Amino acid sequence: MNNKNRIERPEIIQDERLRDFIQSLPDQGVTNLLLRDVHMIEAAFVTENRIISTDDKARKHFGLQILELYDQLRDILWVNPEKPEEKCVEWLDKGAVADDKYKLENFNN
Repeated sequence: MNNKNRIERPEIIQDERLRDFIQSLPDQGVTNLLLRDVHMIEAAFVTENRIISTDDKARKHFGLQILELYDQLRDILWVNPEKPEEKCVEWLDKGAVADDKYKLENFNN
């Protein structure tokens, strides 16, 4: 299934502006956490703004620490497949359509 004709591999470019902003955060622990997971955000930017991850800690901090100053994150949809109430499989079966309840800005955990 790894046939180059069937799998699209977009070029993922490091977002230096985002990384610089993360580096400027006063809490080094949060900075380290976000830098560890910033690749998911960068990949989402060049795909369809979807992230499926169980890391709600990173999800929370991207929403709280970064969202207000980095507007591009507002379009990110983030679903945790371990949370039954998020119905990840059902959402994927329906085509992972944009739904405000999955927007990073609406995560309040």
